[in-house]
Amino acid sequence: MARRFVGLLVLALLVSVAPAAAALDDHDFGGIAPGTAAKTWVDLLAQIFPDIAVDPRGYATASKVLDLRSIGASDESWIQCGDAIKFQDRDARPVRLAGRDYLIVTVMIEDDCVGPLALFDDAGKLVDAVNVRGDQHVSFSGDYVRPLGPEGALVIASLWHDNSSQSYDISSLVLVRPEGFSSIGDVLALGSRRCGDKSGELLLEEATISVV
Repeated sequence: MARRFVGLLVLALLVSVAPAAAALDDHDFGGIAPGTAAKTWVDLLAQIFPDIAVDPRGYATASKVLDLRSIGASDESWIQCGDAIKFQDRDARPVRLAGRDYLIVTVMIEDDCVGPLALFDDAGKLVDAVNVRGDQHVSFSGDYVRPLGPEGALVIASLWHDNSSQSYDISSLVLVRPEGFSSIGDVLALGSRRCGDKSGELLLEEATISVV
C-alpha cells in the first residue's frame, strides 16, 4: 500500500516536468553564482572539475572530474568523459535544509559524458556530489527541485534514449538532506511505436510506467 501511494505521489510530482532541459540565456561560467558569498561558477565547479577554465566567450572546459559515486538508476559505466569536457550551461537552485541555506548545482555537458549533481553550503563549500547519468542522455528541467518539509528536498533527474520503435525514459528521484544525496527510487516509462497506414505516420502502441 505504501509503495502504491509513493508511486501515485511521484506521478503527480512529474506532471509538470518536461523531458528536456532548457538552456539559460546567460551561460557565463566566470560570473557570480547566485546564492553564494561572491563565489563564481568556476569557484564552485573547480571542486568537482579541478582544472576547469573559462574561455573568452564565457563557456567552460575541463579535462578532469572527481570520482563521483553513482546513485539511483545510474552507474559508473555511464561516466565516459575524455580529455575535453565541454560545458554548455549551468543552473543553481537554493534550498533551505534544517535551518541553513544550501545550493543545488547542475551543469549541461556537451556529450552528457557524466551527470553531476552537487550540493554546496552557504559558504560555497562542496558538501556532496554524485553522478546521476544512467542512460544516453541526462537533463534537469522545469521545477526539478521540490521542497520536502524543513529537513529535505527532492531532485528529479531525467534520463532517456530513443530508437526507431521505442522510447525509454527514467525519472530518477533523489533525496537531498544537509549531509548530501540519497536515492528514493526511479520512475520508468517505456513507449512503443508502430507505423500507421499513412506514410510517415506514427501511432502510439503501448506506454508502460513503473516505479522501482
